Amino acid sequence: MKNKYSLGVLLALATALISGFSNFIMKYS
Repeated sequence: MKNKYSLGVLLALATALISGFSNFIMKYS
């Protein structure tokens, strides 16, 4: 249970990071 939870948190974090990075690229290119 704990492993699945942390995996979900990691996935959400990665998604937010990629989303923010994409927005950054869009703004400054």
